[in-house]
Amino acid sequence: MHQDPQEPLSRDTGPRASAGKDEGPLLHVLNPCPYPRTQWVLYGAREAQEVLRKLPRSYINIARVHVPANHVGEVHALPPLPAATPFTLHRAVAAMFDRGFEPWFECNGERKTLTLVRLLADHARLKVALWRARTKQGICELITYSYHDQAAIPFELSVYCESKDQHWRPMKFRFGLTKTEGVGLRLRHGNPGELLATDRMADAQGRRWFGSLLCYDKKTLEDEDEGPSLRAEEAFPLLAMSTWKTWGPWNKPSHILPKELQRQILLEKSGKPYHEPFGHFGWILNKRCGDTGFQPAFGTWQHLDCISNSNATVLFLDRLIMAQETCRPIHFFEEDGSIVRAAKHPQYVSWDETVHWSKGQSPDRLGRTHKREDLRGTDWHGRDREHYAANWLAEDALLHGSYGSLREIEHLVEHILAGLTVPSIQGNKATNGMGAARGIGRMYQAMVQMWMASGDDRILERVEKRILECLLPQAAARTEKGEIRPLRVIVDDRALPGREAWIPWEDAIAVQGMDAMVRALHESGRKETAAKLADLTWLVGRSNVLYAWHPQRLIIGKALAYNADGSPMPASAIEDTKLMLWSYNTDYSYWALPCLFATLRMAKERKDQRVADRARALLDTLLPGSADKMTRVPYLGAW
Repeated sequence: MHQDPQEPLSRDTGPRASAGKDEGPLLHVLNPCPYPRTQWVLYGAREAQEVLRKLPRSYINIARVHVPANHVGEVHALPPLPAATPFTLHRAVAAMFDRGFEPWFECNGERKTLTLVRLLADHARLKVALWRARTKQGICELITYSYHDQAAIPFELSVYCESKDQHWRPMKFRFGLTKTEGVGLRLRHGNPGELLATDRMADAQGRRWFGSLLCYDKKTLEDEDEGPSLRAEEAFPLLAMSTWKTWGPWNKPSHILPKELQRQILLEKSGKPYHEPFGHFGWILNKRCGDTGFQPAFGTWQHLDCISNSNATVLFLDRLIMAQETCRPIHFFEEDGSIVRAAKHPQYVSWDETVHWSKGQSPDRLGRTHKREDLRGTDWHGRDREHYAANWLAEDALLHGSYGSLREIEHLVEHILAGLTVPSIQGNKATNGMGAARGIGRMYQAMVQMWMASGDDRILERVEKRILECLLPQAAARTEKGEIRPLRVIVDDRALPGREAWIPWEDAIAVQGMDAMVRALHESGRKETAAKLADLTWLVGRSNVLYAWHPQRLIIGKALAYNADGSPMPASAIEDTKLMLWSYNTDYSYWALPCLFATLRMAKERKDQRVADRARALLDTLLPGSADKMTRVPYLGAW
């Protein structure tokens, strides 16, 4: 169960760690900066593993991540651990706190000092603190990372607008320190030394920055190890990444993409213009989630090209882009500054990560009097179900040990609890419908990622209820008969006018997400529900592999006529556009590939040779001989 809001945000240590024993791979960074570094720290691990070691004029970061159940890469062993010692503040850091640590936030002329809310992590080698200030129109949260005997304190800073009576406000805000003797404030982006910004911000919208507090004294600056290390922290942030020479979610990344193609991707990523600065089809982050569309927005591992190229600079750019997620107007706070909890607002229903547009569906408006659909102040939108993704946030929590990203995930979880309603809790709500197939797939995929990163079991608790109370009773594959068992059957003139139809490319996306959720439910002990969902996933995946793809091309159906008895269309109907529409000139087939891999694996498990042969034949047209080598990859979903 999720802990009380006054307790640490996550289990024992912060970003989700493997329970019980060391199962995660180690991620290494070697000399990522122009200055020598003399220490390394361990991110996201349990207390016994969080150690600091002196090394001869070199710097290594080591991180631990949660390994998916289908991990195929090499798992490295931990190095020998030195004896644990009590947590000690560096003398320059201790001197800063002795003088009085007084960060302040000023918003539209009102200044408040940030106060310590609680420790998010309190370990022998790391203390993570949450500080907050609230004014009438803004909320500021500062997360500081104090490492054992290190003079630099990395931090994450977020500023949010709260405007209950109108949708947007002009925001003029500043952040700084009252006492600056022996302390330097370094922002990774924005103005160095002091944050000063003027913006139009929507209600519940935010901004996020990264930086470091650099604590020093004469001895620190003169020391041949500490001085260069402190300057290195100013030049480059701590990154929990890897050279990825032999390790990766896909084992060796070169098995997926040739080096030449990887370099081409990076060039395109850095140089392709687009009408939004973070929106072009390399970075995949748009103000409207529905404008992204491209598959990497909805897979899991976004950083394959950065990591496989051992490119710390691009990974850092990815992190800055991930921070733009905070621009979405989805952050709701109570009067005391704590995050709005769905459980405390039983009459509140979320839609697209905001208060539901219908007062009938959401009588509780969270104190808002403005129209939430009025977007005059910002073009940023929350995530809708069919374009839902939390890749950037989950990866940042795992790769960087980021509690700021875990805070963002907390907001998302509350929207899930308020938006994915179930009859047994919220009663007869319009939001109880299972929705479009791609929405199921993409939300399940994202929720698995968020659960992996945060360990918040409320995610799986709600998904389990949704499966039992909404998905299984409403899924056509469970109630229809015959060979073709789609997730949904629809009548929509945008598909096939006047005909019942099924939408194979959406079903393929659903299979990807449901397959990931089966694994998560099983891992969490919800084996009975996992088995029921696995049966549904197999029915939909089997139909997709056998009947959704063009017989001569690797093209999936856009909309195919559905016969009442579930029988397939005759061969003569293949090019009849009144019966079968194919996804030419779209990316639908590209998005559907993980379904082929997942269904091939399920066919092997269920000993269905017909489905296995058809899946192999389709995949061989993509990359001959690859099918059996990559059947466990689709769980990660990046294609």
